[in-house]
Formats: sequence, C-alpha cells, structure tokens
Amino acid sequence: MAMVPGLGVALSTPLASHFLVTALPALCPLYLLHRRRSFVRACLVIGSGMLAWSLAGFLLGMFLFIPTAVLLLVAAFADRSTRLGLRDRAVPSALLVAGAMFVPLLTYDAGEPESHSYQAELDSGSRLHHQDFAAWRDQLLKSGATRVIGYESCEHFYLDVDFAEDLPEDRRAELANRIMEVPGVVEVELGENEGC
Repeated sequence: MAMVPGLGVALSTPLASHFLVTALPALCPLYLLHRRRSFVRACLVIGSGMLAWSLAGFLLGMFLFIPTAVLLLVAAFADRSTRLGLRDRAVPSALLVAGAMFVPLLTYDAGEPESHSYQAELDSGSRLHHQDFAAWRDQLLKSGATRVIGYESCEHFYLDVDFAEDLPEDRRAELANRIMEVPGVVEVELGENEGC
C-alpha cells in the first residue's frame, strides 16, 4: 500500500518501467506468508535492496519507495515468533546497508572542481577555418595545451584549450597569453562554456 501513491505519480512519466521493475519485487513476500522463515528473509532482502536502490536512484524519483522499503524491513520483525538469531544478524545488516548508502551523501563535496581548460571567445567563426589556425593550434600544443577545439554555441564562437592538471601556474599563465595572441580572440577565461 505504501507504494501506491508513488506508482500513481510515476506511471505517467517516461521512467514508468523503472518504477514498475522496482515495485514488483515488493509483492513477493505476500506469496510467502505461510512460510514464516522465507517471508522474513524475503522482506529483509527485498527491503534492504529497495532501500539501497531508493537512495541510489534518488534523483530519478526512486525515493518514493523509501516508505515501502522501511515497511518491508519492519514487517520482517513484526511477529514475536521470528527466530532471535535471524533478528540479531538481520537488523545490524539492514542498518549497515542503509547507513552505507548515506555515507556518500554525507561526504560529497559540492564545491566546484578546478577547471583544467581555457575558453577563448572568438570574434567570428571564420577564424576556425583560417589557413593559419592549424599553426596556432600547434603553437598552443607546444605551450602546454593537451587539446584545442573550436566550436559554436549560442551564436558565439569559442576555442577550448585543455591543459594537464599538473601544469605549473607560470606555464598556465603563459598558455593564456599565447591564446590571447591567436587572431580573433576577444576574451580568455578559465573554465568551460556554461551554455546559453
């Protein structure tokens, strides 16, 4: 019952098949109600797996299955006749799986990664097809660039110049100066084009 609202919303999205494949295993313990031990194991395995998938697929909307996963884990221990030994092993295991899924979320560094490329804006696209462009590209490669690409984005023309992560600061500055010497370069910035 806990997954019905989530499925109701999810079936109208392009990811409906992912939601159905996630929901179907939750029905398996219902067929094992008369075999108590199998029911408990199925609840633990499916609940732990669904909890892990719900957290891993959080951005896809799989978080809607977190209540279902928790209910499956709780259902495994709802009956007093559940063997104590199984409970002693299963509860820490389920908590360990759930905790392991949260560790990446807690340790994730949301800071901007350091860019290893310069982006130069060109005054026109014809600069990319100029006869001297290949010679300028070769000069940039000799100055520390690892890749030089020209492209158009949002009706502007750009030159992306990548360099090695361990390129010293003085060589980076020299590379930026070399890029400014390329005919038609209007501006040079560290980083990549963010889009329109």
